[in-house]
Amino acid sequence: MYIIDKNRDYYDHLRKTYGVDKGIVYDRRGSTVLSDITLFIHIAPVYFQKRDSIEHFILEVGLVQYLFRVKIAYELNYPTEVSMPVKGEFQAIKAFNDNKHYFKKEISIVPAYVRRHWSWRKNSKEEYPIPDRYTDIKVDVDKVLGNPILRDTSIPSFISPLSMWVKLTDYISSKRNDRVVEIKNTDVEKAVNHGFDKKTSFRHPVK
Repeated sequence: MYIIDKNRDYYDHLRKTYGVDKGIVYDRRGSTVLSDITLFIHIAPVYFQKRDSIEHFILEVGLVQYLFRVKIAYELNYPTEVSMPVKGEFQAIKAFNDNKHYFKKEISIVPAYVRRHWSWRKNSKEEYPIPDRYTDIKVDVDKVLGNPILRDTSIPSFISPLSMWVKLTDYISSKRNDRVVEIKNTDVEKAVNHGFDKKTSFRHPVK
């Protein structure tokens, strides 16, 4: 798989193992680097005077949708009293394999809203019902975040680099993206895709 992006994610190193196939192109330009905190801010509503909450989100990778639940702890931001997330506990709920892709980008994160009978109770070992199908879940289509960079989040502890690589490769291949693609970039764009900062790396020489 050939990845086009200036950012690097936790599965990118596998191209050294499996090689660069320009017939399978993942154009990840415009990606967003996430941490756990920025992920929480994206999936959670704005709360006031709240100490903790339970949120859910979907991570779509190719043809698979992963449902996550997060218990978020907050601190109050004075004087606004807006609750700001400071840490969270992740739980992988289920992976849906309906062989369908729902969002525009190859990888996307979107907030999910669960049924009322789903819950997270403290000090309880009871297991609660989870949906049988991805279509049983309501998501906020206005808050889809495409091409997230996940290396600085807790997600790599749940989904291995190999699993990410395989699912992406299989999905892109399934779209019949089997031709060698010639990417036409300027010299500056090529350098940016290799990690250079065009604001600081291309200054005019001092005369």
